[in-house]
Amino acid sequence: MWSLVLIVFLAGTPHASFQGNYVTMYDCFEDREQLAFDVGGVDGYYPSGMQAVCIYREDVDIKM
Repeated sequence: MWSLVLIVFLAGTPHASFQGNYVTMYDCFEDREQLAFDVGGVDGYYPSGMQAVCIYREDVDIKM
């Protein structure tokens, strides 16, 4: 499974927030692209001080 995590620096301190779990890397990357747009980015690029990553995790089972 894949997990999408948003990382944001607030007042110089990093904060991470879980965005969701995905069956495939492609599903995760698709939502990562949309998230960039949602937080004010352009063409898949995130604003300064923000980034999102798709992380592979073997220990997660998605409940559909």
